[in-house]
Amino acid sequence: CMQQHRRTQMSLLMQSTRQSTNSRNQSNHLQTTTKQLDILFDATEIESDAVRQAAALALGSIPDIIPLLLTRIEKKTTFSLLNALKEALKYINANTVEDIMKRLVKIKVDEVSTNVMSECYGKLLAFDLEKYIKAFYIPALMDKNGNGALIGSIKNCMANCDPKMFIPLIPIIVSRLGDKIPAVKGALFTVISYLLIHAQKEIFPYLQTIQKQLVPQMSVDKNYVSVAKFSIVVHITDLGLEARKAVMECLSVLIDNYITELNFKNIICAIVKSIGEQNNDHDVKLLCFNLLLKMANNNSDELIENIDEIIPDLRKLISSSLDEKNKDQDTPKQQEISKAVCRFVANVASNPLAFVSSAFEKLYQDILNSLKLGAVLKTFI
Repeated sequence: CMQQHRRTQMSLLMQSTRQSTNSRNQSNHLQTTTKQLDILFDATEIESDAVRQAAALALGSIPDIIPLLLTRIEKKTTFSLLNALKEALKYINANTVEDIMKRLVKIKVDEVSTNVMSECYGKLLAFDLEKYIKAFYIPALMDKNGNGALIGSIKNCMANCDPKMFIPLIPIIVSRLGDKIPAVKGALFTVISYLLIHAQKEIFPYLQTIQKQLVPQMSVDKNYVSVAKFSIVVHITDLGLEARKAVMECLSVLIDNYITELNFKNIICAIVKSIGEQNNDHDVKLLCFNLLLKMANNNSDELIENIDEIIPDLRKLISSSLDEKNKDQDTPKQQEISKAVCRFVANVASNPLAFVSSAFEKLYQDILNSLKLGAVLKTFI
């Protein structure tokens, strides 16, 4: 019975979607009936992801649905309804943007819905970036308790922004880089990355402050680490992960454009410690290794001057692989980490001055003589 009921719902959803799609191409189309709308709205709360997605797509394909959608969202905000709104925004014109924005900014969303709400804001801001950034975005940014989804929306339209709009805001943006809200943190580091490239003269006086704010963000915020049900698996929440990737991207821009201005020792130590964090996401760890390689390639001499600072942490990352008593095969993720360490060590070893460090020379020889890692290191030498 349940399967039959679900098949009926999907059939009705497909019918509604076809009708709403046809309405865009036919001038004398039939209006979507109240009954069909009720079916679609009910379907946005069905347990099945496929049904909810189909319902949201169908609702978002109806040209005149936005007023009704907003009313529903104001009563009960759900991811599916916001997803439908995101689709429906393609039908609006410039005259309705401000009214929609005024209604949306009053709506609070949970972490699950933050990104889709940000996408809605991004579509609305894009109608007139200069006007709506001044009217809505800047006030939210100036408020310490400002709308996180709205602040986060800038990443969806940053590429089309004139950097001049943000130059007066550099002090407040820099001061908020340590924000605990992932959506805000990720957005602000995205803005800073953009300004580090496109407004170098104006942002240069803030480089030291940016670094001081950035280094603590290399660590995993325990508030955004979740544990999978019925297991010990841990991972960073989606928004937390996005924020960390924005931090890494900002650091990458700094390395590319301001390598001689960086506090090299602090940065490399923060990167390596981040790799070793138990709760860190595996993809972020690999991003960190890419940053280490970039620092080695851009300023090899200074890296070697500070190499002793990171040897203990590098050794910890491959301790199980170096342990000759450990006959178990490394997990695929550990193999990737060990390979990344070998690549980095080989890169450093290409500079003869590296072997002035007895700690580095010992690590190099231990890896070279390792049954598990010796062959891996040789592929990079």
